[in-house]
Amino acid sequence: MAETILALVNEQCCEEMRQMVLEAPPGCVVELGVYQGGSARYLYDACEQQNRELYLYDTFEGIPFRGGFDSHKVGDFSDTNAEMVSKMLPRAKVIKGTFPFSIMKMPPIAFAHVDADQYDSIRMAIYVLGPMMVPGGVMWFDDVGCLDSANKAVKEWALENNRPLYKSKTNKCYARF
Repeated sequence: MAETILALVNEQCCEEMRQMVLEAPPGCVVELGVYQGGSARYLYDACEQQNRELYLYDTFEGIPFRGGFDSHKVGDFSDTNAEMVSKMLPRAKVIKGTFPFSIMKMPPIAFAHVDADQYDSIRMAIYVLGPMMVPGGVMWFDDVGCLDSANKAVKEWALENNRPLYKSKTNKCYARF
């Protein structure tokens, strides 16, 4: 594994997420799709400033499966491990496993960063985490506009639930609850 920690989400986007956490109503923060913890470092910083809990979910073995709408192959993003992320972000709860089977009991969610890259994973994240979101909370979809799987999953959910989607300053998609 490379010694340099990779953030696949650009710095401006990470900073925008960090700011949204700082402005969010009370609640915990969740990231689904942690990889090497690059964007999680920004979320961690905001959580530390406000004494929020941070839950980081990933297989830490790469993409777990591939469906018909997915671009990434099984095993992509496997150059990571949970121990490395835990050491880098010691007060975060780092959860290894395939979501939603790995979900643990959490307080209501103020901000969720969904960076799962796959149609089924994104759909599951929305439907499992959505009911846990606090009023005014934000679910941020990293891959909308980049991956057909994300576009399909998020737009289907928005249509099925008559929910508006918003664009951030960095052109990322999010929903408010």
